[in-house]
Amino acid sequence: MVKVKLMTNLTGEIVAFEVRGHARYADHGQDIVCAGTSAVAQTAVLGLEHFADGEVKLKIKKGYLYCALKDSLSSAARERGTIILQTMALGLEMIARSYPQNVQLVWESIKQ
Repeated sequence: MVKVKLMTNLTGEIVAFEVRGHARYADHGQDIVCAGTSAVAQTAVLGLEHFADGEVKLKIKKGYLYCALKDSLSSAARERGTIILQTMALGLEMIARSYPQNVQLVWESIKQ
């Protein structure tokens, strides 16, 4: 199962996310659930790197992706980053709703 954790600050803005695991919907290379989840998350990272001035913390390894907005973001870059992360969350929510046995989405409030 792919586990997606969306982390929000005290005002409810998504400031980080973590994706781990494999969907196990189909064989490796044929898994549309895993591919869709990965594409949505990786596209958000690309958007953040481009539109949020590259101010992100990243950890990537096989079956794992962590991305967080840096505290040093300007207010304009933070606003763009928040919109990108909200859009990513919508896409991941739709995938999790369509494939609940393969993708789990959890929200976590963090102090920031």
